Amino acid sequence: MDKYRLYNVTKDIYEYVISNVLPTTLPDNPLDTIDLAKTEIMVRDIKAWDVEESAIVAPLALYKSLRVNAIDRRTEELILEGHPYGGKQFAISPEAHRDTADVEIYIASAAYPIVVSTLDNTEQVSLADSTEAGAFYASMFTTKRGHIDSGNVLKNSINTAIDQTAGDLIVDNR
Repeated sequence: MDKYRLYNVTKDIYEYVISNVLPTTLPDNPLDTIDLAKTEIMVRDIKAWDVEESAIVAPLALYKSLRVNAIDRRTEELILEGHPYGGKQFAISPEAHRDTADVEIYIASAAYPIVVSTLDNTEQVSLADSTEAGAFYASMFTTKRGHIDSGNVLKNSINTAIDQTAGDLIVDNR
């Protein structure tokens, strides 16, 4: 395992993560943005008993941190797979990060039709009116929220596991 120093763009601070692989999300703030160009390895090949974080990190705490990081990475992978609409797969766009009220205003004031491309950019769908646009964005929100919520359930289960054996019983089969 290595100790990484990650720059959290959202909070304008550096944070530290211990991981087997380059972290792509922050375990405590998975929705915050990381600047990968500012990421660096602080300590290579550390052992659980060598880690200091205000005190020695217990192996169980380290195990939980690694498992939570893996769940966050899987959540991000699922989000990148997009959302289904009309039998096709679409990217989860930046609108998915906005407040629902903002999207409702956008839908109400948009010039129709709105043309959106599939995730692989091979096809397009034309959203004729606010009803179709509402259904499209609802699919996007529901899919993203489902991935985040299912990841949170798994992370909560990991964090409440009493030992590694109990943690190993929790499988991310999303």
